[in-house]
Amino acid sequence: MYLKTAQKKSKTKKEIRKALKKQLNYLRRNLSTIHNLLGILSNIPLNKHDYTYLLVIQTLYYQQKHLFDNNIHSTEHRIVNIHQPHVRPIVRGKTNVNVAFGAKINVSIMNGYSFLEDLSW
Repeated sequence: MYLKTAQKKSKTKKEIRKALKKQLNYLRRNLSTIHNLLGILSNIPLNKHDYTYLLVIQTLYYQQKHLFDNNIHSTEHRIVNIHQPHVRPIVRGKTNVNVAFGAKINVSIMNGYSFLEDLSW
């Protein structure tokens, strides 16, 4: 279903929203199945790495659902990379690449001491 929409040369807003709705429903179904299976088991059979992925994907689903339901295109602390959820898009304004991805930081030096502020969250 995704490829059917993605490979079309021109897509209407209605077609895009319909495809997004289907994908969100597939993800909701799969997350629900995983939660039902985890509810049956006495302990979580996932290692730390896989459990972190599950939490990130669940957060990503809620963000995308919020964007879809409210018909908006941006949200605060939006996850753009499942493997590195702390990474944020940074608008650079350069001619060949408008947006770069990375951690935003602010460093101040006072009396020889460096103060680091992480702006990604």
